[in-house]
Amino acid sequence: MKMIYLYLVLNILSVSSLYAADSSNYFRVWQGFKKDSINYEQFNEGLPRLMQETIDLYNIDYLNNYMVIIPPANKPDFIPDELALVGLSSKADYDFVKSTERGQAYMNMHGDYFQRGASKSARGVVNYKTEQPLELKNELAYDMIGKPIDWSVGYNRIIIGVKKPTLSQSEYKIELKKHIELAQKKMEPLGLKGYIVIANDQYEVAFLSWESKSAFERALENQNGIDVFVDAERIMDILMNQEAPQLKGVDGASENSTYNFSPP
Repeated sequence: MKMIYLYLVLNILSVSSLYAADSSNYFRVWQGFKKDSINYEQFNEGLPRLMQETIDLYNIDYLNNYMVIIPPANKPDFIPDELALVGLSSKADYDFVKSTERGQAYMNMHGDYFQRGASKSARGVVNYKTEQPLELKNELAYDMIGKPIDWSVGYNRIIIGVKKPTLSQSEYKIELKKHIELAQKKMEPLGLKGYIVIANDQYEVAFLSWESKSAFERALENQNGIDVFVDAERIMDILMNQEAPQLKGVDGASENSTYNFSPP
């Protein structure tokens, strides 16, 4: 009887995820710091193995999109050495994959490259419109639009901004909250369909998905869009502001680069 129940559960999960992978309904937002025992050359040589395993593990049934950021070598030490946004079909699917033998091996593989403790995924992704938080917290990520979308379709970009030295950490977090609210309000009507933010005491990371590249380019010329970029420069120095083009496969990794994958 237990075997029949397990068979039914696994089939329900696989059927639901086949359709759910058409959009990202659950996110893992990763911030990883290189372990001290390897140098950056070894780190960048090893990352493609981990990136490929992420794609293969979650595959077409569970993975909607996977974005990886490797910041420039001259970044401040408090900026992680790798950041990633993994868009999945559901938390149930994630928990199922994690529970498998291969899933556990994948989790352990992170220890080959990253510091334990300092490297971690966000405790959760807050639906900003629904929950309307009073303050930004370091251990959380924020979904500013809060709608399940297909991150593999459209035009994706990333931004890393570093706190202006003239601002205290508490002042920065207050001003950053105002900024991301402004960006959502002014950019969503211009074609911004996905906007996930990591907010920390000294930096911000934003993963953005636009309806199209032309929508993004029009936003750059629109006064509302200009207002947002001017406001960002008021509180942050921009470390990275890059396109994240869709790639067919993993072909190396290097600093100051963004990688964007989705199942075929």
